[in-house]
This record gives sequence, structure tokens and C-alpha cells, in this order.
Amino acid sequence: MKIVSKIFLVIILFAQQQVIAQSLDQMQAKSVRLPNGWSLTPVGRSMPLGDLPLNMILSKSGKLLAVTNNGQGVQSIQLIDPQKEQLLDSVVIAKSWYGLAFSSDEKFLELIANIKRKGKNSKYDCVIGLSGGLDSSYLLHVAVKKYGLRPLVFHVDGGWNTEAAVKNIHSLVEGLGLELITDVINWKEMRDLQLAFFRSGVPHIDLPQDHAFIASLYKFALKHKVKYILPPVCFNPAIALQAVSGFSK
Repeated sequence: MKIVSKIFLVIILFAQQQVIAQSLDQMQAKSVRLPNGWSLTPVGRSMPLGDLPLNMILSKSGKLLAVTNNGQGVQSIQLIDPQKEQLLDSVVIAKSWYGLAFSSDEKFLELIANIKRKGKNSKYDCVIGLSGGLDSSYLLHVAVKKYGLRPLVFHVDGGWNTEAAVKNIHSLVEGLGLELITDVINWKEMRDLQLAFFRSGVPHIDLPQDHAFIASLYKFALKHKVKYILPPVCFNPAIALQAVSGFSK
């Protein structure tokens, strides 16, 4: 009986040693060796960030986490979904500071991150209609320069283009390094439709042209498999969520 007990004890001790050895191996596999030779083993789950993340802040809703990376290499601000442990967006900036704060348009930031995430494997992540006027020109500039979007720039020539508008279009597209697609509407058909609206005396005589613009935008968005169409009001956060068109086809 004593022999059996001793054998059983030896088996238990051997099993414990195996478990301890296995745990040490797992810890060492996850450990990071520092420049001074020490090893650092993170506790819990971790995810890769940028170069020297020094500060992070959680949004008021708890749905977003912002991280500032202040290393000697690429400096950036990253936007993370802490619940899904997923990187939503990363913006490279010239100089990263320690301070971080969320603006009041938190849902708008989620929208921008969502546009980027869903379009990350495509050439374009959104479609922007550019007329050459103030609203669409500002939209295009902010979308590219401030939010880092990759729009398919689309222009519909309905027969009413001015010289100034055409110049603005080409200046913006060339200056931002974008691709421009122009759809020229059949002028005879458009002229006949608009004359009919004039003569009928109905309000909103621009309806034929407006419908042609919207139809062309959706057609090209579907053709290039781009989910989001951004109208000029998009970067007013108060109405952006209602304004952005998203479709799944």
C-alpha cells in the first residue's frame, strides 16, 4: 500500500512539474526582451500598436479608444474598438503630442472609420461628386487631407459647366493626386427635358438634371463596388449620419 502511495505521489509531482514547465514555456514565448536584457511578459490580452504609444483615452461612450504614438519613427494617432480589440483607423501626423481628447462628434468618427474599414481592400472607399463649386470642392479637400479617405471623384457634365468650375475640378484633382471620371449627359435629351419643365410651370425645374446626377453617382458606385457616396453636407457632423448614402448591393 505504501509503495502504491509513493508511486501515486511521484506521478502527481511529475504532472505538476510538466504543467509548470509548460506554463513557463508559454510565458517565455509571449515575453518581450528589452534593450537592457530584461524580459517583459504582458498580462492579459494585447494587440500591436504603433511606435512608442505614450497615451490613450477612452471615449465617453466607451466604444472608441484613441492612442497616440510618439516614437522616433512614424508618429500617428490610432482609433481602436476596445470591445472587438480591432484597429479602426490610423492617421500619420507630422508631430504627435501627448495630449488626447475626443470631440463631440464621436459617431462621425465611427462613420469615417467604418468607411475606411469597409473600403480597405478596394481602390476607393467612397464616391464624391465634384461640380467645381464651393461645397463639393471643400468636401473633397477635407475628405482627403483631413480624414485620409480615398474617393472616386466623379463629375457629371450636364451641359451647364462654367469655365471656372472646370478649372476648379482639374486643379483639385491634380493637386490631390486623384482620379477623375466624367459622365457626359446627352445634351439634346437634357435640353428637351428642361424646356418641358420650363414650359409646364412646375417648381423645381432642375429636377431632370438632379436626377441624372444622382443616378450617375449610384451607377458608378455600383460599378466600382464602392459602398459610400458622400454629399457636400457630409462634413457637417450634425447631419452627416443622415447624409451619407450607404448601400450593400
